[in-house]
Amino acid sequence: MDCLKKKIIKENGIFKFKINDRETKKVTNFYKESPFPNYKSDDNKSTILEKGNKNYLTSKFKNFIGYNKDVLEVGCGTGQLAIYFALGTNNRVTGLDPTIQSLELAANFSKKHNIENIDFINADIFDDVLTDNFFDFIWCNGVLHHTKDPYEAFRVLIKSLKNEGYVLIGLYNKIGRIKRYLENLCLKYLDLNF
Repeated sequence: MDCLKKKIIKENGIFKFKINDRETKKVTNFYKESPFPNYKSDDNKSTILEKGNKNYLTSKFKNFIGYNKDVLEVGCGTGQLAIYFALGTNNRVTGLDPTIQSLELAANFSKKHNIENIDFINADIFDDVLTDNFFDFIWCNGVLHHTKDPYEAFRVLIKSLKNEGYVLIGLYNKIGRIKRYLENLCLKYLDLNF
């Protein structure tokens, strides 16, 4: 696989690297028990497209990507967003996550639904397994603050972005959480759902 600077064999649709970092293992233990986002029993290509298209940011990002690009989602979890970016395009999409159980769900969904323009990598950001100057687009939302050193994780990650590439970084903060809490409270009060 061209985006990997370290050679490794693909097993069951996933390139697997050994996770050694203690902090990363804590995160993977949490997501091993609670894969996010999890699949519903009736999920298929259409439901994944529908979810992605309903989200303003993801749909605009996918349109911005265009076609025939190399796209990386860091912290892809069960791969639903990476799969959304792959569906209906000729882009080459890669999902990176340290939790093997989540990636197994992603790889199984991709295989079951014949999504062939996507690969999954089981690795820690700090292991620096990605080829430098490779990706046209990187999506990294809600991930870096879970690492032992968010700035260093960003420095490692950004090396794999092409000079003219684009990166979307999303971090949690207290103000954002207050806004989300209020939105959820209003939705519960009004008995509405997103």
